[in-house]
Amino acid sequence: MNRPLLYTLLFLAACGGDDSSSGDDVDAGGGACADLGTPSGTIASFPGDVSGTVLGEGADLTVAEGTCTVDNYFEPVGEDTVIALEGLTTGQLYAAVLEADDDLGFYVLSSCEVAGGSVTGGCDLFEDGTLGGEQHTFTASAESQLVVIDTGSDSADLTTGDFTLRVFEAECETSDDCSGGTPNCVGFVCVECATDFDCTAATPSCDLTTNECVAGFDMCTGDDGGDTTAPGDDGPTVATALTLPTVGVATVVTAAVCSLPSTEADWYTFTVAGADVTYGFALTWASATADLDLYVLDDTGAIVAAGENFDQAPEGFLAELGAGTYYVMARQYAPADAAAAAAYTLTFSVPECLDNFECVGQAGEPVCSGSGVCGVGPAECTNDDAGDTATGGDDGPGGARDLGGAVDTAVPLPGRICNTGDGETDFYKVDLSASGSGLDLSLEWTDATKDLDLFVMDDEGTIYGASFWKKPENVVLTHLAGQHTYFIRVDLVSGDDIVDASMVEYTITATRRAAVSCGTPGLGAASCALTHATQVYRGECLASGACESITTTGGANNAPCDTGEDCTSGTCSYILFEKDAEKSVCTTDCASNADCATLTGTTCTTGFGANLCVPACADDLSCGADINSSTIDTDQPWDYLTCTTPGSSGVCSP
Repeated sequence: MNRPLLYTLLFLAACGGDDSSSGDDVDAGGGACADLGTPSGTIASFPGDVSGTVLGEGADLTVAEGTCTVDNYFEPVGEDTVIALEGLTTGQLYAAVLEADDDLGFYVLSSCEVAGGSVTGGCDLFEDGTLGGEQHTFTASAESQLVVIDTGSDSADLTTGDFTLRVFEAECETSDDCSGGTPNCVGFVCVECATDFDCTAATPSCDLTTNECVAGFDMCTGDDGGDTTAPGDDGPTVATALTLPTVGVATVVTAAVCSLPSTEADWYTFTVAGADVTYGFALTWASATADLDLYVLDDTGAIVAAGENFDQAPEGFLAELGAGTYYVMARQYAPADAAAAAAYTLTFSVPECLDNFECVGQAGEPVCSGSGVCGVGPAECTNDDAGDTATGGDDGPGGARDLGGAVDTAVPLPGRICNTGDGETDFYKVDLSASGSGLDLSLEWTDATKDLDLFVMDDEGTIYGASFWKKPENVVLTHLAGQHTYFIRVDLVSGDDIVDASMVEYTITATRRAAVSCGTPGLGAASCALTHATQVYRGECLASGACESITTTGGANNAPCDTGEDCTSGTCSYILFEKDAEKSVCTTDCASNADCATLTGTTCTTGFGANLCVPACADDLSCGADINSSTIDTDQPWDYLTCTTPGSSGVCSP
């Protein structure tokens, strides 16, 4: 979850900017731009400011797209107000900063040319690039000009409509305009520093209230040695060096940090040599009231990885880093402006896992943490089932409960699941010995307010089948590889509560089916696509009788495929759960059917963000599923895409 002032600059403006449904309607006659003569505020000396609100000001005038020189354009729909600027120096560069909590923007008009209630000329600028205030510069073309502050969204969405507009002579637009002891442009003023990376070891911290480099802060109580020993560790130039970890040997640091001032932070540094390396970073703390954040930055100050939970959860993440010098920054996000330092532990490691499937062999530690360490799963559900109360829990495949049984014999197990705890889920497993075996799965529950999902994966985490929208959920798989363990995952996706520690009771049932070779006479390799409704297509029929994913890479257009990895183009025509998956080929994007002429039997989809050449459809099932839509088709587990004019010219669309 993510967590400054938003600014705006306004240039000269005429009337406001919206529909004519309220306020002083403007027409093409003598009343046009009447608001220019009655501004709601005036700035007559610079720097200067004025405060006000757009609420109650009315929506007066629209400016059509293409009329203004714009950074970001859309038609505002809310109220607007006018601020007069008097005593400007013609030819001088000015900055305007609009501070607002609501979504406000601005017009800058050098004249008011109106026709049919819309500005048709004289609009120099329109700016609305954020959901708050905005900022920009303008060169004064006259001694008197106007700024129109306009509401970017419907006025009903405003909290207060309040704003403060500051206008002053700008020293710079970019840092290229600055030099000497003030080489950085911040808020259109040349300053010493914009970030800590602009400072030296003698004064390592950038005070963001003055944009001056200062000595490290010492306002925390109960701080660590890094801050209490000169010159401190409050900037990258005085960062504490970290030893690079090795496999099985992590670098662990214990320290403390407060939030007074808000820029207080602890800095660390390390250098990576050679090829790209993945490292794990974890930050834990004991305080029940503190919320700490962790960042990894490169030597330019750009954030390359971060942990910013909005609660007291520990931070943990992986970062793949190339050769270079990096910095780690720990800060206290909450409570704000607190002098009491929160003690923490920073762990810098070579990860032992990248996902839960790499923890299968770790007894009692089935879950891979965000920083790449195998450990126990979350245990925040109340009155949980036997899988979660066992050592380590069943939140990863390494803790999966066994659903195996004899062929054609249903094996049910009761379960309970909640949606509290990062990574809360339930895992089960079935071992299959014979190649070509089938597996039927059912997930049933009674609570109509809850939604459970069912996934089946192999021992590497590749998804073989899924069902999201039915009740009960059912998944049917065929022609599976022998001597393999298949894992079943149950998730609680939604309910009346976003976070709910109470349990949903369910029953999961697995039934093994006898082996049937995908190459059995009369079936052939196309049998890999026969069972399609909840099974992901695996396009290669092996001699063992199992269907497996195609392993050939670099296929040209028209080559068989089941994923984009099979294709030079990086795109396969297969759409999840389509009925005619055996027709899937390496393909390309298109604008019309003419672009698909070289791909035999394909047509160009319509209505997608990127249209593709796909095999002509015979019916909706041939088009595949929109797995994100809960409006499922009758007697189907998914909302299937639409086949227009089924047959040789059939085209798939949303």
